[in-house]
Amino acid sequence: MKFDYGQVVRYDLPSETGVVVTKLGCIVAIIPVETADQAETFGFPIGTVIYQVEFEDVGDLLIPERDLDES
Repeated sequence: MKFDYGQVVRYDLPSETGVVVTKLGCIVAIIPVETADQAETFGFPIGTVIYQVEFEDVGDLLIPERDLDES
């Protein structure tokens, strides 16, 4: 895993206008996708690490590791 619980990360969130908005959020959960059921539930392939990231103004989002950067 690339990130740890509580770590602040950066995510480029697409907006409704098509402009990308960079958000900072805090990792509150780490979910490794290890089974076919998890892959189906989360919509990501087996082997993906998903982070639940809490943002101040948009709530929590589940984001795959590949889409996050260090803040």
